[in-house]
Amino acid sequence: MVQINTKPVGTIVKARFLVFLAFILISTLIFGIVGFTILQPSRTDTMNEASVINLDESQPWQVHLGDLPMEAGKPVVTAGHWQPLRAAQNTEEGRSRHAVFWLKLEIPAFLAQLRDPVIWVQKQSSFEVYIDREHYLGLKPEEQSYRHPRMWSMAQLPNNGQMKELLIRTEPRLEGLRFGQYEIGNGKSILLTMVKRDLFNFIYVFFLGLLAVAAFLYYLRSRKDHAFLGFGLLTASAAAAHLLRSDSIQYLPIPDFVIYWGDIPGVIGTGSFMLFLYHFAGQERPRIFLVQAGVYGMLTLLLTVLAYTLPYYTFLDVHRYLILSMFVISFITSARYMVRRYRDNPDRETGWILGGLFCVTLFMFLHVSNMLVPGVAANEMTFASTLQMYLMDNAAGFGVLLFALSIGMAMVTRIARIRDEHEQLNLHLEQMVERRTDQLEKANRLLEHSIQERSEAMAELFVLEERNRIAGDIHDVVGHTLTATVLQIDAASRLIRKQDERGLEKLDLSADLIRKSLQDIRESVHMMKLSNQSYDLADAMRVLECRTEQAAGVMIEREIGELPELSLIQKKVLYHALQEGLTNGIRHGAAGYFHYELQAGEGEVRFTLWNDGRPYAREAYGFGLTNMLERVRQIGGTLEVMSPEGRPYQIIIRFPY
Repeated sequence: MVQINTKPVGTIVKARFLVFLAFILISTLIFGIVGFTILQPSRTDTMNEASVINLDESQPWQVHLGDLPMEAGKPVVTAGHWQPLRAAQNTEEGRSRHAVFWLKLEIPAFLAQLRDPVIWVQKQSSFEVYIDREHYLGLKPEEQSYRHPRMWSMAQLPNNGQMKELLIRTEPRLEGLRFGQYEIGNGKSILLTMVKRDLFNFIYVFFLGLLAVAAFLYYLRSRKDHAFLGFGLLTASAAAAHLLRSDSIQYLPIPDFVIYWGDIPGVIGTGSFMLFLYHFAGQERPRIFLVQAGVYGMLTLLLTVLAYTLPYYTFLDVHRYLILSMFVISFITSARYMVRRYRDNPDRETGWILGGLFCVTLFMFLHVSNMLVPGVAANEMTFASTLQMYLMDNAAGFGVLLFALSIGMAMVTRIARIRDEHEQLNLHLEQMVERRTDQLEKANRLLEHSIQERSEAMAELFVLEERNRIAGDIHDVVGHTLTATVLQIDAASRLIRKQDERGLEKLDLSADLIRKSLQDIRESVHMMKLSNQSYDLADAMRVLECRTEQAAGVMIEREIGELPELSLIQKKVLYHALQEGLTNGIRHGAAGYFHYELQAGEGEVRFTLWNDGRPYAREAYGFGLTNMLERVRQIGGTLEVMSPEGRPYQIIIRFPY
């Protein structure tokens, strides 16, 4: 009887749905806590040693539009025309500025008193930092064009409590008086701030990594559904993107070009999503998805090379316009297919994927719109602006997470559906087994009756075969002796007519041959009872040769090589073949000379017997040769009778050992 799982599939679906729903809610709550209890304090301006001060545009920066002359490697500050940064940003020249400018800031006294002060520069590809006109940090000109904005620099500041003035020379890549993010603080505080800001990235990596591991494990367990492979690659690439975009990873001893690869996982993830859709579609499998997945694979290789060889902003233009157009095409084709599929068949799997596409589109829109929202000074932030900044900064990652969770729910729904189909199949199979069991019982009864009839027929056949075998043995044993006896009686008859006393000797020899025939019959019966170990083939053949030479007056030569271990039936076949060959040569061929060879090699035993009698005329086999052929075939061998040149009559037997 087939055993099936009787646990309701609806219960499984509901339980997994609640687990994933709780997972989404908990992750949302965690991100909220991270945003308001961890990230917000890092943006405040609390003046204590544990603080990290963000020197953003809210600070009283002074700007000089143009370059400053240098004396002994130090800028001449008094030669500059300094004005407030905010005022310069509102001028026409400030808004269209695309050349070198200098920034100056009087360092607050509390910053000058910090122990082990460190300056941390982010989002700046072209800069030089001076403290009290002394150069502390900067990039070489050949490094600036290849500088990735996510790469940061850090330098230890003087620890003498005498810092007064901070100077920054920068050459913007875009129009306007824009500059990167500069922060000053204690070294440990800088590191703690970096880890805090990366904490949500690590949470993304953790959640997405778990989903990727689960998808890969399920795919390895059952490799029939390649949709799990696509889903695993999607979540793994998303986790890699968040990991490579974190600041803390640059503390590790990794090459700089690895940071450039932070733009690559998004391409891999989109290609993986198209691969997921291709296999998720089932029998439909639109080839456009597979083609797009292949295109994304080639783009990944191309961008990996370009990220390492092109200046960053050139690479950024290629990446932006090439990938953005592919993203738009992929979104349109996938959304169009999913909407059409949901309209034709509104199942939960398609609904989850559509929901995921909606989430990732909405949050990506929020992420892109962040570029259009002007920055708000940190010391002027309200609760609402803090929430706005948090959502804008992390919208893309949160949308990808919700998208991955939605696809995960689609996969869970698919698993539940497959289990339901398996349960229905098991029920159907159980019914089929019951019907088949009844049919088999009827067939079994018929088979038992047929087996009984077959057994009776086989018994009759066995008796017939045993009768033929005994007849063949009697022919081989007795026929050989009787042939010699007939020859002796004929000779005695001719001699007696001539009143030759040798005729009586021939009669005595005939009597001896008849007695020997009786002895041969007894030996044949005895040989049937012998075991393989107690029967010596070579000795038996030699005895047969001697008797035949004495009785028939013929000459027999032999060559017996080293033989492998043969079975009893194989030995009997060889013995009877020699016996039948000698009898036929004397009786029918009038032969007076015989020669036989028995050799083994290359996996077969070869027996050859030839005589000088009448050639083989290709006549039909008699009883003896027919019986010999049947015996040879029983051991998987072959029998050949021929008249080759120089040998009038020859018999060859081969069989494997």
